[in-house]
Amino acid sequence: MALKTFFKMTFRKILRDAASVLYRFSKVDKNLFVFQSEIDFWDNARALYEYMISREYNKKYRLVWLVEDPILYKRFTKRNVEFVKLDSYYPTEIFKCQKIMHTAHFFFFTHRGYKNTRKNQIVVNLWHGGVVMKALEGKPHLYKTFNYQCLPSQAAADRMSLFTGVQKEQVIVNGDCRQDYLFSHCEDKVKGFLGKGYDKYILGMPTFKRTKRWTDALAESWILPVIKEKTQFEELNSFCAKENVLIILKIHHLEDTSFIEAKNLTNIRILKDDELQNSDIQLYELIGKTDALLTDFSSVAYDYMLLDKPIGFMVSEMQNYSRGFIVENIADEMVGDKILSIDELEKFIIDVKNGVDNYHHERKKILDKFYVFQKDGNCERLLNILKIQK
Repeated sequence: MALKTFFKMTFRKILRDAASVLYRFSKVDKNLFVFQSEIDFWDNARALYEYMISREYNKKYRLVWLVEDPILYKRFTKRNVEFVKLDSYYPTEIFKCQKIMHTAHFFFFTHRGYKNTRKNQIVVNLWHGGVVMKALEGKPHLYKTFNYQCLPSQAAADRMSLFTGVQKEQVIVNGDCRQDYLFSHCEDKVKGFLGKGYDKYILGMPTFKRTKRWTDALAESWILPVIKEKTQFEELNSFCAKENVLIILKIHHLEDTSFIEAKNLTNIRILKDDELQNSDIQLYELIGKTDALLTDFSSVAYDYMLLDKPIGFMVSEMQNYSRGFIVENIADEMVGDKILSIDELEKFIIDVKNGVDNYHHERKKILDKFYVFQKDGNCERLLNILKIQK
């Protein structure tokens, strides 16, 4: 099996190289834009694309998504919109993808860079979190794969330079495109998906600890660090049921889920990205309609501050986090309750239910440091900066 895979990948590389030679001197199409995200049709790239569709940019421009399985997105096909397989082994699909990549004018991506671009091609790194919290292992090098990176402020750019290596001349100061979702009118859609009738919706979003390729910290079988066994998980559910609160535990898409023992209960819901995708709900639409956040050291905390809602930080595993943090004083930016026990977690839940929030002013200080633009309008602003007109 390994030998077969090796030959398939070698054959694909040969075809890609041949296509690169064939299309290297083809004219760049000023009206061809390419979008790509780590989870297909997702995140900042999706937000920008949706804005362009809503304003009928597709009447003038051809908008192409590079995805793993184009058939899944057939229902989203519109005028001048196409979904193309990114990592195919079939010659016709390889040549089609390479032609698009060699002739597109703009590339918008969230994770994967594009090194071999040509003159007159512009690569915009939309990224997936403008304010970095975790440290990078190794030297930053991604800046070599894009022309511009969107970041919410110069302070955020200074920090990101330690992660992607972004240079000053590459920085576009603008909020994340997905930030617009936080303020969108989609409450009925989101609450219909989660279930209506709860007094409060609390979102749990810990960072990933263990992937299939590496481990950064101890795996959390019950997702929340303060929960160590099944009975505690069930007792927390009973507590939430009594308070009529729903906790949504969102699993990071990189997390190795083989060790997770937590299951859906009446007032605790385990949520994965494929469930959101199947319901066509973007993660930041969901985030925007919750009442509080539970996290550990995920950079989502910075974006959540834009909502001016309570955040509880589960910090018991900070000392065991092997990757480390990008600055030494990261705890100073964790503006919210520090939760080390089940009792403190329950107190946080009660405070959220009763509208108790003691961190408004501290959050505003963090926001003013890292976010020039603190509301929506980011998709429109980015297109104006890039001089992309209908």
